[in-house]
Amino acid sequence: MKIYIDGSSTPNNSKVVNKAKYAVVIHSDYGNHQWVQDVGNKTNNEAEYEALQAALEFSVGYGHTSEDITIYTDSKLVYGQVMKGWKCQEKFRGYLDVIRVLLPIARLEWIPREQNLAGKLLE
Repeated sequence: MKIYIDGSSTPNNSKVVNKAKYAVVIHSDYGNHQWVQDVGNKTNNEAEYEALQAALEFSVGYGHTSEDITIYTDSKLVYGQVMKGWKCQEKFRGYLDVIRVLLPIARLEWIPREQNLAGKLLE
């Protein structure tokens, strides 16, 4: 199963963002799925984390192992914080706690933006 994730938000003048959303694209033997989800007032990075959490939660129901599921992100920040232990702001800790519990069911890989199928849904 290949899962592509991406998040985006539209900033306003007060450095708080609105209209955040994420996209998930899934290619599997069970069929292809894709969706875009509005997530309210969040930053782009929060939307990226929301996408990763949603992809992992979706994967739980399929009983796969990390050899069967690869999640692709173009977010260097999310990839670095999850996979390389980069320093992270407090607002991301809740996401990281959930993701670290779920991550053993999948592999997370970084890809360039132009290869991210989920990003195309957010354009």
